[in-house]
Amino acid sequence: MTTIVKNHETVVDSWGKSDDGILYGRFFYEGSYDECMSVASPEQGIRGKYCRITIRKEKNSSGPRSPKLLPPWFAHRPEVRMIPGAVEGLEEEQDFRYSTCVPSICSHQDLWESLDVTYSEFNSTIVDLNCKGMDSSAALNAGDYAYIIVMSTILAVVFVVGLLDIVIQGSSDHQLGTGCLKYLIPFSFYTNIKKLFHLNTKRTPEVITCLNGMRVLSMVWVIYGHQQTNTFFYTANFLEIGTLVSKLPYQMISNAYPSVDTFFFMSGFLVAYNILKEVRRNSAFNPIMFYVHRLIRLLPPILVVSGLFGTVTRFFETGPFSSYWDDYIYPTCRDYFWKDILMLNNFNLEDLVGSCLGQCWYVSVDTQLYLVAPLFILPLVYKEKLGKIWLYFVTLMSVMVPALIIYVNDLPPSNVMVGEKGGEYFEKVYLKPWSRAGPWVVGIWLGYIFHKQGKERFILKQWQVVAGWSLSTIAALLVQFGMYSYNIIPAKAMYEIVTQVTYGGFQRSVWAACLAWIVFACHNGYGGFVDGILSHPVWQPLSRLTYSLYLVALPMQSAITFTARTHFVFSYISKIFETTGALFISGVVAVLVSLSAESPVLGLEKLLLKRPARSVDRKVAKTTDKLLPEDQVDKDSSAGDIEMDIEGNDNKAFATEVDTNL
Repeated sequence: MTTIVKNHETVVDSWGKSDDGILYGRFFYEGSYDECMSVASPEQGIRGKYCRITIRKEKNSSGPRSPKLLPPWFAHRPEVRMIPGAVEGLEEEQDFRYSTCVPSICSHQDLWESLDVTYSEFNSTIVDLNCKGMDSSAALNAGDYAYIIVMSTILAVVFVVGLLDIVIQGSSDHQLGTGCLKYLIPFSFYTNIKKLFHLNTKRTPEVITCLNGMRVLSMVWVIYGHQQTNTFFYTANFLEIGTLVSKLPYQMISNAYPSVDTFFFMSGFLVAYNILKEVRRNSAFNPIMFYVHRLIRLLPPILVVSGLFGTVTRFFETGPFSSYWDDYIYPTCRDYFWKDILMLNNFNLEDLVGSCLGQCWYVSVDTQLYLVAPLFILPLVYKEKLGKIWLYFVTLMSVMVPALIIYVNDLPPSNVMVGEKGGEYFEKVYLKPWSRAGPWVVGIWLGYIFHKQGKERFILKQWQVVAGWSLSTIAALLVQFGMYSYNIIPAKAMYEIVTQVTYGGFQRSVWAACLAWIVFACHNGYGGFVDGILSHPVWQPLSRLTYSLYLVALPMQSAITFTARTHFVFSYISKIFETTGALFISGVVAVLVSLSAESPVLGLEKLLLKRPARSVDRKVAKTTDKLLPEDQVDKDSSAGDIEMDIEGNDNKAFATEVDTNL
């Protein structure tokens, strides 16, 4: 114990102590994790052990109070109970947490009993004790070895083939890249990076470039919204949050859910256009390839990302907050990654909590809509009049179904911050495909319009352009800020039946209709500065990266949060800084995911499933294929086959929760 005694000042200094800001909600005193872990007595084999202790004052005890801020669906997180008054049933209890440093020879049970005796005299109880020492470090297991071997092999192939690709492209012998070797070229980091970061600065009237900017900005919106909730449970000024989030501009974050509907809209648009184009070109629809393509595009990146966070990431998680990663995120990803692969994790709230990539609820919903898409789109080809009548009916149902669910169950009109039925709304409305189909169906309508339009341009009168932009702007603002009176703390009003049914039923479809006008106007030359912003070439690389970024960002934000050494300050500017850092780090990881799991699979799919060229295909392609963004056109295939880049729209993030999870 010599060194321990000599370093008793270090031990005491590392303890969590009362700090300034109690009236602003600083209820947690973490001390210095690294200082505690550095204490050691090599002679005795004793080191410092960092312990986080949560005590609860009994009811009616004095102490600072906090407002009920969190929606009930956050209740599944163990950290929620550390936030006083966070969820229903805890309003009369007060939790405090502090950290202490003890010798590693002290057992968990010894410390618990000692603390229990001490705090029982102050009418308080111990509700949680979590200790971590150097001897508690995890060891590599079979799953870790398997993931390391598989990913090392893939990355080695990507690197070696990339070097070979450089040699081939620099050679005058064009036969080097033929034969069996062509099946390795899709793994080349050299070719894939060039495709990923290519900027097409030549603007042509046939290409809808505004989708690139719309996609990227919506993805950033989702990630910024996720950043609010990721650090929410580790906020130094918790009691100040109620004031900050009650200002009108914050509705862009507290009501960021339209960002998800943007991706549903783009997904419906791309699915409809590609099906209609395929049937027009081949006079037939291939359902097997339609669904196989979907699985090929989605599953490999999900496997890579869930494997990353279910294995080796835990070795990088250290600090006072890392126990949540060790106790919840890691075992969840290790044991339940298959729920994300099956894409059914949106049908039960408990199952959603038990999935590795919680934001993949969006992939589940979008895939379920994708499965039934031919039923709504093919009638537009074979029985156009009946098909339009059928689609009108589906559109009406996409509005009425969520409105009826909200009305029958007396639910809030949206994901408002406060309210006793927020969790029920999340489970019965937010996660279900029949309640999220509104913007998706609007996207189908736009895809049908563009299919009929071909390469021709609509000529609009000036009053039509002014009316379109005015109505869409007003409608979008109403959707975005319409919940303000009900979405602040304390709420200015309680929502009633008209608001429930009207906003709850129409919000998603109206938002998508506004986006449809933007895309339509930009495509036909009436976008003005909006088209200039959304169509700028700078969006193109990030637009191609959005699916990988969507999968990586939320768990990476959590990984960054749980390695922090101190609590976060909640403010608009600090969240922007945090989001910027998370975007950069997630972007680097997303590039690696894209190069190892997304781009190679897409390249192999083109080689293995490419059909022979036909002259009629080329004729049709000239009139239809240029309606999508440049990066969504497969220039290498015959007849200019369009890549159904639905996955680039699976970003919700979100959730992007705002989640995100989304």
